[in-house]
Amino acid sequence: MPSALKTHSLTLRGERVTMRPMTEDNWDLLLRWNNDPEVLYYSEGDEVYSRTLAEVQAIYRGVSQQAICFIAEVGGMPIGEGWLQRLNL
Repeated sequence: MPSALKTHSLTLRGERVTMRPMTEDNWDLLLRWNNDPEVLYYSEGDEVYSRTLAEVQAIYRGVSQQAICFIAEVGGMPIGEGWLQRLNL
Protein backbone atom coordinates (compact mmCIF):
# COMPACT_ATOMS: atom_id res chain seq x y z
CA MET A 1 0.00 0.00 0.00
CA PRO A 2 1.41 3.44 -0.92
CA SER A 3 2.47 5.58 2.03
CA ALA A 4 1.65 8.91 0.35
CA LEU A 5 -0.47 10.47 -2.35
CA LYS A 6 1.21 10.64 -5.72
CA THR A 7 1.37 14.38 -6.33
CA HIS A 8 1.04 16.56 -9.41
CA SER A 9 1.04 20.28 -10.16
CA LEU A 10 -1.94 20.45 -12.53
CA THR A 11 -4.68 22.98 -11.72
CA LEU A 12 -7.76 23.20 -13.94
CA ARG A 13 -9.76 26.45 -13.92
CA GLY A 14 -13.20 27.07 -15.33
CA GLU A 15 -15.49 30.07 -15.00
CA ARG A 16 -16.60 29.05 -11.49
CA VAL A 17 -14.89 25.81 -10.53
CA THR A 18 -11.21 25.23 -9.87
CA MET A 19 -9.79 21.72 -9.66
CA ARG A 20 -6.61 21.88 -7.59
CA PRO A 21 -4.22 19.07 -6.66
CA MET A 22 -5.29 16.86 -3.75
CA THR A 23 -2.58 16.85 -1.07
CA GLU A 24 -1.74 15.13 2.20
CA ASP A 25 -3.12 18.28 3.90
CA ASN A 26 -6.67 17.36 2.79
CA TRP A 27 -7.26 14.35 5.09
CA ASP A 28 -9.60 16.18 7.49
CA LEU A 29 -11.79 17.28 4.58
CA LEU A 30 -11.74 13.88 2.85
CA LEU A 31 -12.48 12.07 6.11
CA ARG A 32 -15.43 14.38 6.79
CA TRP A 33 -16.89 13.88 3.30
CA ASN A 34 -16.34 10.11 3.45
CA ASN A 35 -18.32 9.95 6.69
CA ASP A 36 -21.17 12.29 5.77
CA PRO A 37 -24.31 10.17 5.11
CA GLU A 38 -25.74 12.69 2.63
CA VAL A 39 -22.52 12.86 0.62
CA LEU A 40 -22.22 9.08 0.67
CA TYR A 41 -25.84 8.58 -0.39
CA TYR A 42 -25.25 10.57 -3.57
CA SER A 43 -21.86 9.02 -4.32
CA GLU A 44 -22.27 5.44 -3.09
CA GLY A 45 -26.02 4.77 -2.93
CA ASP A 46 -28.13 3.38 -0.10
CA GLU A 47 -25.45 1.28 1.59
CA VAL A 48 -23.27 3.78 3.42
CA TYR A 49 -20.87 3.17 6.28
CA SER A 50 -18.25 5.12 8.18
CA ARG A 51 -14.60 4.96 7.21
CA THR A 52 -11.58 5.46 9.41
CA LEU A 53 -8.79 7.86 8.52
CA ALA A 54 -6.60 4.88 7.62
CA GLU A 55 -9.27 3.56 5.21
CA VAL A 56 -9.71 6.95 3.55
CA GLN A 57 -5.95 7.35 3.20
CA ALA A 58 -5.65 3.87 1.68
CA ILE A 59 -8.38 4.65 -0.87
CA TYR A 60 -6.97 7.94 -2.11
CA ARG A 61 -3.31 6.98 -1.85
CA GLY A 62 -4.07 3.87 -3.90
CA VAL A 63 -6.12 5.73 -6.50
CA SER A 64 -3.48 8.45 -6.82
CA GLN A 65 -0.94 5.94 -8.09
CA GLN A 66 -2.94 5.53 -11.32
CA ALA A 67 -4.94 8.77 -11.45
CA ILE A 68 -4.63 12.54 -11.05
CA CYS A 69 -6.57 13.45 -7.89
CA PHE A 70 -8.21 16.84 -7.37
CA ILE A 71 -10.14 18.90 -4.85
CA ALA A 72 -12.91 20.94 -6.51
CA GLU A 73 -13.37 24.49 -5.24
CA VAL A 74 -15.77 27.36 -5.91
CA GLY A 75 -14.62 30.74 -4.67
CA GLY A 76 -11.83 29.04 -2.72
CA MET A 77 -14.30 26.80 -0.85
CA PRO A 78 -13.84 23.04 -1.26
CA ILE A 79 -17.00 21.43 -2.65
CA GLY A 80 -15.88 17.98 -3.76
CA GLU A 81 -13.18 15.69 -5.03
CA GLY A 82 -12.51 13.69 -8.12
CA TRP A 83 -9.85 12.22 -10.30
CA LEU A 84 -8.86 11.66 -13.90
CA GLN A 85 -7.50 8.31 -14.93
CA ARG A 86 -6.56 6.80 -18.26
CA LEU A 87 -10.15 5.62 -18.75
CA ASN A 88 -11.29 9.27 -18.56
CA LEU A 89 -8.53 10.72 -20.76
